[in-house]
Formats: sequence, C-alpha cells, structure tokens
Amino acid sequence: MEQLKLKSKNQYSSTILKFKLKKKVQQNGAVYSITNSKIQSLDYQAAELRKAKSVDIIRFNDGHKHQVRYQKGQDINDENDEDAIGELKEMESLFAGSSVSSVSCIFEEDTENYYTTSVVACTVIREPEQLIDKDLMNLLHYIKSLPVPEEADLKDKLVEFGDFTRHKTLIWDMDETLIHTQLLMPDQETAHNCDFTITLKSGTRFGVAIRPYTMKCLEHLSQFYEMAIFTAADQEYADLILDQLDQPRTLFPHRMYRQHCVKVEDAYVKDLRIIVDRDLEDMVIVDNSILSFAFQLTNGIPICAFYSINKNQDQEMLYLIVYLEEVYYQHKDVREANKTTFKLQDLINSMT
Repeated sequence: MEQLKLKSKNQYSSTILKFKLKKKVQQNGAVYSITNSKIQSLDYQAAELRKAKSVDIIRFNDGHKHQVRYQKGQDINDENDEDAIGELKEMESLFAGSSVSSVSCIFEEDTENYYTTSVVACTVIREPEQLIDKDLMNLLHYIKSLPVPEEADLKDKLVEFGDFTRHKTLIWDMDETLIHTQLLMPDQETAHNCDFTITLKSGTRFGVAIRPYTMKCLEHLSQFYEMAIFTAADQEYADLILDQLDQPRTLFPHRMYRQHCVKVEDAYVKDLRIIVDRDLEDMVIVDNSILSFAFQLTNGIPICAFYSINKNQDQEMLYLIVYLEEVYYQHKDVREANKTTFKLQDLINSMT
C-alpha cells in the first residue's frame, strides 16, 4: 500500500464527545465539584474564541518585523539555524510518545489548536458525521489494511494485572492525552505553560504540561475503574513523568510502554489482547490517536489531542468524566457504548 500523508488527528473524533455531551456536562455533579461552577456552554465558548481569533489577527498585522511560529520547546523565527531545528525534531521522535513518534513518519503533524477548533465545530454542525472527511477515511483505510498479529506473536508482550480491584479497566495513553512535553534547549530553564521538568540519563530535558483537570478527573474515575497507562513512549521517559503524576503509584498500578506495543509496518499499535487476565468487554482505552487502538476500535475512546498552547481553554477531561460514568453505569460491555457513540468500526465495515 502506498504510504499516504495520513492525519492521525481529525475533527470527527476530537469533536464527537463534546457534541454529544455538551448539555450533560453542564449538569454533571462531578464536573461541578471539580470546577466549582457550571461551565460555560459551547456556544458561548465558540463565540469567545472567534473574538479572540480576531484580536490575534489584528495584533499579528500590527508592526511585527518577523513572523514567529510556535515549536515545542522554543520560539523559532527566520533567523534561527535550520540545523538546530532539525536536531530538535529528531530528539522529539526519539523520546516523546506523541502520535508522531508512535507512528513514525507516515503521519503529517499539524500545529493547529485542535481543542478550540473542535469547540467551534460543535456549534456549526447538526451531527458529528458531518465532520467525516477524506483524512478520516484515509486513516481508516490504512487501519483496515494492517495485518492483525496472531496471538502467538504476542507472547513476549503479555502482562497480567492480577487480582481485580474494580469491575472495569480504564487504560490511558500519556502523551497528548494526559500531558504534553516540550524539548528544552540547553540554555532553556523551562517551557511555556509547563508544570514540571524531567531529565533523561542522557541529559536531555523536557518541560511537561499537565492537561487541565487531569488529576481531579483521574482521582474521581479511580473510584469506578481500575486504571493503567499504555504509552508508545520509551520507558525511561515515561516513568519520569508518571512518577511525578502518581508518586505513590495508586492511580496507575499498571504501566505499559513502547516495548508492549505491536509494531506493524510503521505503526505502534496498543493491542489490548496482551492483558491476559482482563476481558475485552471490560477494558476501555482513551487515546488521542485512533491508530493506537486499531486492532480493537470498539474499545477505544478517541479524544482531542492536548498541546500546552491551548491549556487555558481545554476542558476535554470534563467531557470524559461524563462519558465514562455513563459507560460504567449503563453498559455491561464497554464496546457497545463506544460502537454506537463513535461508529469507527461501522465506518470500516462500510468500506469496500
């Protein structure tokens, strides 16, 4: 199959939760407790974002000598050394567990603000299916073409979670789902909007931004779900971050890393069959990339990717609380909820 410039993030999957739950999230008790107030409607948020965008355009046209674009870990203008930029991107791909490093170079990384775009999209569509576009269909065609490994091929990746602590298991991606990292340059103390920094044995440093409401959301959902991390990132890098988020290791007693992923062609896929003592009907995975759960699409909840540039607006975790409460209380098989909500498997089945 010819390698297309596929987009692993799309407006359909990143908008659907907000569209379906935009009224319920304003009435949810846990959300109210976490935010200490009733959150603004999406219509109000979209109107404010449009106003802010207009202001940004006016400021951009007001006497700037150099166009400045945002890059993880630094601001880059036309006078920067291109070799340094290339080195920075290479370091990111080595350590970060983002969708770029997880799926190699077949994906084209966009720098747009996915969250605010999805908020605006919610206010101009009647149904999420209106956002199904060529990018999504190309991605699903690619997923359909991936060879599913035999169970015998997973032997060296198998894990056991042990005794049940909850009836359902909630598995989280890390990069661009719970946190976002920015590579720090040698002379850089910190990064934009970061909450803490980590240093690898090699001396490479990253600033880490935690997604808004993440910690309170995790604490709330841990009352219902057994929770685990499944990241496509390097273990050293991931553990440094997770040890900061979950120092007593009570939220995430189980951690899975890049070595637990299945490498198929140029993609790292998180095959949930490696968890041998949990049933698929009881496991759900939250990830910003559909490709990550390509072999079990109905087990996955695709969410909007998180970048630190949209930290002030992001409320994705609040919508997850509402949805995951409904999954827990209303569905014996988590796959039924995801199948009817996201319809990813139906889209693939409809392909000829």
